Amino acid sequence: MALDEGFKLIEYTSGGIYEKDGCEYVFYNWSINPIATNIKSTSEHYSIMGVGVEDTFDEALSKLPNDFKWNDNPDNLIYGRMPNKTDIEYPYHGNAYIDNNGNGTITLVPNENYPFVQYIFKDNKINKITIVYYEL
Repeated sequence: MALDEGFKLIEYTSGGIYEKDGCEYVFYNWSINPIATNIKSTSEHYSIMGVGVEDTFDEALSKLPNDFKWNDNPDNLIYGRMPNKTDIEYPYHGNAYIDNNGNGTITLVPNENYPFVQYIFKDNKINKITIVYYEL
């Protein structure tokens, strides 16, 4: 079906990895029908919540909700709260981290746990944006 919609097959192992319009889509065969579980983009024209590829860590943080300073708490939270490991609920939260080499992530998780967004940093700039979701 992906090929019929103009996607280009990149690789096929336990599922298919396709590319279209600067985005990579990963479909795993976890049930009768393939499930898209990951969308990645390295396109400079791609953004989520106004945060795009090539934005610096500080630029990205300035565009997102910030209730906390990311490096002032053990979970690197910027908003919300981390889920309790004994609780079945998935509280919404955002957390951020970058190391001295400029490599890190900002992750935004909604109440439902999925889909969540992750901005991936290399050399202090976003080099990839990923949406991870799971649907049966």
